[in-house]
Amino acid sequence: MSAVSSLPLLFKAHVLGSTSAKVALAIGNHSGSRLVDAFSAVRNRENALTKQYWTGRISPCQFQISAARLTEYRNRLLETNGPWNKGETFDGLLSRVSNRQPFNASSSAVDALHAMMSPMHRVVRGKEALVTAFWAGELNDFATFHREVDQLASYQAQCSPPTWLAYQPILNLLAMHTPADSNFNVQAKVLKTFTEKLRGMSQ
Repeated sequence: MSAVSSLPLLFKAHVLGSTSAKVALAIGNHSGSRLVDAFSAVRNRENALTKQYWTGRISPCQFQISAARLTEYRNRLLETNGPWNKGETFDGLLSRVSNRQPFNASSSAVDALHAMMSPMHRVVRGKEALVTAFWAGELNDFATFHREVDQLASYQAQCSPPTWLAYQPILNLLAMHTPADSNFNVQAKVLKTFTEKLRGMSQ
C-alpha cells in the first residue's frame, strides 16, 4: 500500500478512530504496532458490544450483526481460513460475552445468547457459511472442500469420522443452492466428485 493510497485510511484510523480502517492498515503490513493497534480496536469494540447487549441497548438481532462484523475483522487479522474455523471465531466471541454476563441480566437476553450458542444454531451457521464459501469459489480445491464438509458433518453427528449419512443433508443443501450460471462448473465438478465418493462409502 503506497503512502498516498493509505492517507484516507490513516485519517479514518487515527482521526476518526475507525476500527475497519485500523484493520485494513494492519493487513499485509509488517508493522507490529499497527497489528497491535488493530487488535486493540477490535477488543474495545467487542467490550462495548458486550456492554450494549447486557444493558439491553441493542436487540439480539442487532448484536448478531455487530458480532459477525467484529468476527470478520478478527479473522482477517488472524488470516483465518475456511468457514468452519471462521465460525469458531464467532463462537469464541459469544463465549466471551457469555462469561461477562452480569448478575442482573434479563432472562430474555440470557436465553437469546444461549440459543445462539446452541449446537443446533452452530450447525445452521456452519451450513450457511459452507454454502456461501463454496459457491463463492473459496473451496474449489477438493481436499479443502473435503476437510470443511468433514468438520461440519462430524460436529453435526457428534462423531469422528462421521457416518456417510451425516454428509447427505449437507450435500443436498449445497446442491439445492447451485447457481444457474454456467460459470460455476468448477464447484459443480467438486460437488459431483464428492457425492460419487459418498455413494461408494454407502455401498
